[in-house]
Amino acid sequence: MIARVLGSGRPLVALHGFGVDHRIMLPLADAVQDLPWRMVFLDLPWAEGAAGSSTAASAVEVADEVLSEIDDHLGEEPFAVIGNSFGGMIARHVAHKRRDRVLGIATLAGVVQPAHVAARSSRAGSVGLTSLRAMSEVINSDVR
Repeated sequence: MIARVLGSGRPLVALHGFGVDHRIMLPLADAVQDLPWRMVFLDLPWAEGAAGSSTAASAVEVADEVLSEIDDHLGEEPFAVIGNSFGGMIARHVAHKRRDRVLGIATLAGVVQPAHVAARSSRAGSVGLTSLRAMSEVINSDVR
């Protein structure tokens, strides 16, 4: 799942969205090249570079595989995380589950819907909203 590592310093884990791979996040390396960040780009399961390496069947399973990959690669090292679109949702999950090690989080074109709003909404027709709600429930169940 680790596709590429660039730079030196504190890790900044970059997570892409659906239909693309880590390359969509590569311009971030230029943006932080003079800063003390080590960019760690992951390819999520559907990306060509990660094909066949995942058994994930849900968003929660993808998030758990990302957590495992980060733990294997970084150990106990503190890190920041940035995610684009679906990767933003995974980044939120990572930040919650590893809050003792996460220095910060950023999302690009991410969707954030508070659990109390999701629970009252009657529009659960799309797969994206359903996945977001499922992830929000998992994240919020640990907070309660």
